[in-house]
Amino acid sequence: MPTQRFYLDWQQSALTEAASWLRDQDLPADHLIVLPGSRAGRRLLELLLEKADGSLVDPPTITTIGSIAEKLITDLPAITCPSALQLTLIHAAQQIDPEQLKQLTPNIPDHSQTLAWMSLIQPIERLLNMLGSAGLIPGDVMQQSTDWPDFAQHQRWEVVTQIHQQYVQLLEQLNLHDLNLERIKALEENRIAYTGPITLIGTVDINQLTCQMLDQVTSPITALIHAPQSQANHFGDYGQLDTQHWHQAPLDIPQDMCIVTHQPADQVAAMLSDLQSLSAAKIISNDQLTIGVADEQLGPMVEQLTEKSGLKSRWHQQREIMFSRPVTLLAAITQYARSNQTVDLASLLRHPDMQQFLYQQLPELDHTELDVYMIEHLQNQITQSSPGIEPKHGMLLEVSNHIKELIKTHLSGKTHLSHWAQRFSDLLSEIYASHQLKPHNPEDAILIEPLTHIARVLREWFSVSPAVDQLVENLDLQQAAELLRAEIANTPLPSPGTESVVEILGWLELHLDDAPHLYVLNFNEGFVPGDVKIDPFLPDSICEKLGLTCDKSRLARDRYMLEAIMRSRKHLRLIAGKMNLRNEPMLPSRLMLQCSDARLAQTVIDYFQSPPRFDAPLLPSKAQSDFLLHRPIPPEKPINQLPVTAFKDYIQCPYRFYLKHVRKLRGHEEYVPELSTMAIGNLAHHIFETFGKSDWIDCTDDKALEQYFSELLDKFCNQHYGKNPLPAVVIQREQLRLRLGVFAQKQARMRSEGWKIITPQIESAHKVQLMVNDEPFTLVGRIDRMDRHEMTGELRIMDYKTSESSIDPDSKHRRKETDQSMAWVDLQLPLYRVLAASEIYDNKVQLGYCQLGKDLKKIGFDHADWSLDELDDALGIARQIIRDVRNGVFWPPSDPPAYDDGLGGICQDAYPYRRLETLTAASAGGDA
Repeated sequence: MPTQRFYLDWQQSALTEAASWLRDQDLPADHLIVLPGSRAGRRLLELLLEKADGSLVDPPTITTIGSIAEKLITDLPAITCPSALQLTLIHAAQQIDPEQLKQLTPNIPDHSQTLAWMSLIQPIERLLNMLGSAGLIPGDVMQQSTDWPDFAQHQRWEVVTQIHQQYVQLLEQLNLHDLNLERIKALEENRIAYTGPITLIGTVDINQLTCQMLDQVTSPITALIHAPQSQANHFGDYGQLDTQHWHQAPLDIPQDMCIVTHQPADQVAAMLSDLQSLSAAKIISNDQLTIGVADEQLGPMVEQLTEKSGLKSRWHQQREIMFSRPVTLLAAITQYARSNQTVDLASLLRHPDMQQFLYQQLPELDHTELDVYMIEHLQNQITQSSPGIEPKHGMLLEVSNHIKELIKTHLSGKTHLSHWAQRFSDLLSEIYASHQLKPHNPEDAILIEPLTHIARVLREWFSVSPAVDQLVENLDLQQAAELLRAEIANTPLPSPGTESVVEILGWLELHLDDAPHLYVLNFNEGFVPGDVKIDPFLPDSICEKLGLTCDKSRLARDRYMLEAIMRSRKHLRLIAGKMNLRNEPMLPSRLMLQCSDARLAQTVIDYFQSPPRFDAPLLPSKAQSDFLLHRPIPPEKPINQLPVTAFKDYIQCPYRFYLKHVRKLRGHEEYVPELSTMAIGNLAHHIFETFGKSDWIDCTDDKALEQYFSELLDKFCNQHYGKNPLPAVVIQREQLRLRLGVFAQKQARMRSEGWKIITPQIESAHKVQLMVNDEPFTLVGRIDRMDRHEMTGELRIMDYKTSESSIDPDSKHRRKETDQSMAWVDLQLPLYRVLAASEIYDNKVQLGYCQLGKDLKKIGFDHADWSLDELDDALGIARQIIRDVRNGVFWPPSDPPAYDDGLGGICQDAYPYRRLETLTAASAGGDA
């Protein structure tokens, strides 16, 4: 029966118009409604129910383009699970002559390397799916390519064709069923039928295979096309686009509809600024507004920034199943079982579900203990002989053994796919046995939904025929886990919560969204239209010849969608950015440049000129920005004591000083699989403290000193890191040994020149009182080393520096201002002079660093050549800081400093409008 086409007014929302049209039709349960995506289907059903006013008792059947085949094919057999089909395809590839397979890869894996074979066939699987959407198989391409003079891949396609033929034979032998092949087979056998009417809505991107199926349907088909009747010649029978017309049709976007910004966060600010002016004239409810993100990586950031400004939003793809707790737990267990590395054990212990499981077995467990242990000892593995494990960290050994026993019980060895289903099921049942999950509880849904999808896959594995299990060698844990991961990877999870929020959607969902107000972010090339994905078998030119999705069809689709969106929205803003999240430059969308020649030059100029600055406003629903920095509360008791190292913090930022030294906030040291700068410094300090209190201080034999330092290094490394530390620790130890060897030469020379270590002053703690405004203030500090010259009595005060870069003390303590004057930024060494005043005679003192950086030429004592006037100036600055600290002056904050102190989140370092909010806070006040 010929398809009827009905044209919807594109001055209105496509979905609203479609719902109005359907309301006037007879909608029996077998009325099949087909849309591009499931979200549009859910929204259409809501609209139908609203318009039916309770009379729609038996709603119609709603499906998507991707699922329509299952509704149309008669006698469709049960489709085999993807994992079994993947193993079958692997076995088919393994039957091909290895010499021929080298057309696909130079290195043919051994048959036991299932993971390698999975990687090998992935592009073939993708190829078969792409061809299947057009009702094609590799053999069809081989036949058509004989007429393509520029096609030079015949040998590779011949191998792919052989693999596919072998795959089809195996499916027939084992009575397995591939959905793509079943669709093609049903077409060939005329097994396409449907008894009820079919309505297609917005199916501009419908594939060839579905069109061929619909051609065989005898029931009435109606295509609802969101365009005026005047555009009838530019659509196919089923609403598909005439690519040739739409990809080149000019489109003038109104100048006030486009906004160009700089950084991604500026796009959000521009949107909020425009929305604020819009909301001032009319109250806009959440269901009247949609935010589109063409670059879906922006989704979480947009959600966060909009909520901070008072707009409740929800990124619809935020809950991907691969990031759900059960899936990440299986991944962490698999990784630790494979590596047995302590770093992977630490990741596993951080998982909340593993923590809850272990707490029931080991109530004394502190899950942060392993991080602390690893920072201290950097071990590859935890064993009975690991340094520091007994008795202080004995719980870690118990935890490690407990998890290893869990893995041994459920996941050890190799077995068939059906057996792995039982193993994974038993493991998850044991871990989640204590969870009392309630289906209608949103918090429990976070676990129930992914566990349900995993259970579905495992049930399919249970039913896999023994013949499939025999196709490949037994699977190990990593192989089975990869099959499970691949099978659930594209499973969507519904967003939690039922409260009214502003939806954040991807570009392809915006056409069939019915909110009258729309903002589209990242309206840039590479996103609208999307990048052409380079396929090793199907370059874009071949895709176009085969009628598959190609760059031209993407551009045509997005060109049509943009015009439909422009005409049907009351308020639309297309916001482009000049830089992406990685701070790389971006280009304007080609659709911005598809304007008339008269507009083209101005469009390009508007994009590339400096964008205006947008400050994120507070929306009416928000009384105070969450980004606001609260003014500090002065301490109850005045501060009367500080370490000399704290003065640098105050100079850099009084607010950060307050957080560190008044509120006592500290960043948590994260574990990294190598010695941190602090750990290297501590190791060197242990060595030099031992040396400074030994008889070796008078040694002038550099070779003997080098050997002594080397022995101390090995001694302390063995004590702290054992004999089996991480590889990076071994390398860093040898790097430090090299530096110590050079330092031994410099130390021997200093002793020969008359400089003698003052042993009582090695790593010595000092406390002195400084009178400020006739009131005492206590300075405290620990000086690494003091030497005195035996002839002159001059004192040398040293601070050991083991960081990679050897920054001279003057550059570390002062910076050059714009007027060429030198300003103090650190007072540590000048205040050491105050701490050690009792040891200084006649102002004879040298202040400096004992450099031990990677530049071997700079190793040794590096003194600062400061005059007495300059040192007195530094002392004067210290006195003023003391006055300010006593008076509780910790405001305003400075711009973010150049070092990471772990306080960036509190100080909003990453927020692009921090300075604006700081000024607001300064006038508004606040508490902290």
